[in-house]
Amino acid sequence: MKKQKEPSAEFKAKGALEGIREEMTLAEMS
Repeated sequence: MKKQKEPSAEFKAKGALEGIREEMTLAEMS
């Protein structure tokens, strides 16, 4: 089973979305 090779575009997009979400919640809190 080859698991990690390159992060797929889908994986990157998901990570970016989560990062944006976190930044938005942090901005709202401060």
